[in-house]
Amino acid sequence: MILHIRFFHKKHHLILYFFNQSSKSFCKLFYSKNILYSNIYFIISYFYL
Repeated sequence: MILHIRFFHKKHHLILYFFNQSSKSFCKLFYSKNILYSNIYFIISYFYL
């Protein structure tokens, strides 16, 4: 039983770790895309105003 809990705990940590890594990369991607879109929007608004 204790072994099982330990194994589950380890697995849980692995899942959390992978989730953390993927969320970090996703945030980076989203952030860079956001900057890109805001820059494009700024340039377009600059030219049209």
